Amino acid sequence: MLFLGKNTSKDSSRRRRINSSGGYDIINTILGILVVISTIFIFIDREKNEKFFVAVFLFAAAMNICMGLKYFKRNEILKMVALMLAGIFLIGMTIITFLAFW
Repeated sequence: MLFLGKNTSKDSSRRRRINSSGGYDIINTILGILVVISTIFIFIDREKNEKFFVAVFLFAAAMNICMGLKYFKRNEILKMVALMLAGIFLIGMTIITFLAFW
């Protein structure tokens, strides 16, 4: 790769840094699966499994905050702020549903 020059190595290292957020993606995938499973339980019997609403809001809040941290590392501040605000809103919804169902 010596014949390609120095700029090529800088571009590839930049690409690796931007795409090196695999940990956040794995956490997001797990949380997404948990949201879907909790929602299925809610649809099966809403009265019996109404406490799963708290779990759905909590997992969704964690997903948004996790993605906000991912964009914070990428220096995409506008996306980070939007996701953090959505995460805070969902934490508020988690607290409201917790108080309503317990």
